[in-house]
Amino acid sequence: LNNVADLYRKVACNILLLEYRGYGLSQGTPSEEGLYMDAQAGLDFLTSRTDINPSEIIVFGRSL
Repeated sequence: LNNVADLYRKVACNILLLEYRGYGLSQGTPSEEGLYMDAQAGLDFLTSRTDINPSEIIVFGRSL
């Protein structure tokens, strides 16, 4: 998470982190389909909020 803290300090933005299902404290079994579902759920959450301008959302991902 150090790199996320660095990113926050540099760009001063809000950050939503998604944990890969089946890893860390997350339940479930890892799968490509699950990854897409989780990513879409995160994006849906952000775009459903009236206090967030959808044109200002940046999606950034990293490989395991």
